[in-house]
Amino acid sequence: MDLRRVWKLVSSLSSRNANSCLRKIFNLTSHRNCSRSAAALWPQLSSGIKPMEANLVVTEAVELKLLSLEHTEQLFDLVDGSRDHLREWLPWVDGTKTSTDTESFIKSALRQYEAGDGPQYVVFHEGSMCGVCGFHLFDLANRIGGVGYWLSRAYVGKGIMTSAVRSLVKIGFNEHELNRIEIACAMGNARSRAVPERLGFTFEGVLREREHLHGRYVDHALYSMLASELLAFDKALQRSSR
Repeated sequence: MDLRRVWKLVSSLSSRNANSCLRKIFNLTSHRNCSRSAAALWPQLSSGIKPMEANLVVTEAVELKLLSLEHTEQLFDLVDGSRDHLREWLPWVDGTKTSTDTESFIKSALRQYEAGDGPQYVVFHEGSMCGVCGFHLFDLANRIGGVGYWLSRAYVGKGIMTSAVRSLVKIGFNEHELNRIEIACAMGNARSRAVPERLGFTFEGVLREREHLHGRYVDHALYSMLASELLAFDKALQRSSR
């Protein structure tokens, strides 16, 4: 089988459909299930299904890199150095005790991405790692994707995450063919709520006691944007960049 011809045929598909197509062709669940030649080329094909997803230059200062195991130690150090800041609104921080915990998260994120259920990115500002943003598991039946994100303390208030999430929104609608993108934040988390508000998401209401956080229940603010609103979204971005 000429794998490069296969790649040429499927490269015009959406990321999720291309991944699915390639896996069916190779009958893959792991590298052990394919021929040696297919195994050698598979990582290049699967990770390059939409090349724009692997490395995204968002602004002159902000770049997104697809989360990978090579980020393990640096990402753990970033969390560890901003632990008090992050744990206020993120329940997983206390459970991230060693780089092994970070490695487990990254492996889970990679499985999600390889299954076509949404990418996770490391955020860099002027070459320095500063946070993570990405999609929760897609609701494929209803074409819905949820976005999550966090920044270390030293980088908040610079507009970094607004720019990063702006790129995620476009990926979700254009590459993954989502119909709806949601962002849910704790009502008291003003900085996180500011991101969808700046980007023109619609505030849909309050999810009462949506999350159990450090011994108490907190309400979430739910924001959404629809694929049909993407044109208005782009116009709003143009106005905000002037």
